Amino acid sequence: MSFIPINDRIQRFISAMSASVLVAILAPIAIEGDLGARCALLATAITAVIFKKPLVAIGTGIITAAVIRQF
Repeated sequence: MSFIPINDRIQRFISAMSASVLVAILAPIAIEGDLGARCALLATAITAVIFKKPLVAIGTGIITAAVIRQF
């Protein structure tokens, strides 16, 4: 990528692709996942919106899924 100049159009394309890949991964989990998966997605989304720190949100989702599936 260092040989290709990244202009505004290319940057928008990369951003759109990232979002579409994320939706393609998460949509089946939200639809067909168990209670632990759905609660983890919800907890991750809420934590990401509140704290704006991806690592904290991911950790919250993992812990939520583990706790829900344990009981």
